[in-house]
Amino acid sequence: MKAELSAMNVAVFLGGARRIAPCRGMLSCAGLMIEIVLNGEPKQVPSGLTVAALLLHLGVDPALVAVELNRELSRKAGWDQTIVPAGATVEIVQFVGGG
Repeated sequence: MKAELSAMNVAVFLGGARRIAPCRGMLSCAGLMIEIVLNGEPKQVPSGLTVAALLLHLGVDPALVAVELNRELSRKAGWDQTIVPAGATVEIVQFVGGG
């Protein structure tokens, strides 16, 4: 994975796909790490990630999960604009088929 930095956006390249995640100032995109609680466990992640960028960072297929951010269901349509703040509680639930 590599990233291009600019004043407003970070472009994340993963598996040939290019995704744009908004930055909130250069410190957010320049390697500053924050701690979140991910599925009940403390986790260090880059600052300034959106929900969509967090999923990419974690290697999670967004088509197969639901995300709860700070005990509220996060709507998939807003994942590209919703920033994951320091101290956030994030639950990622994978869909399982079967019967």
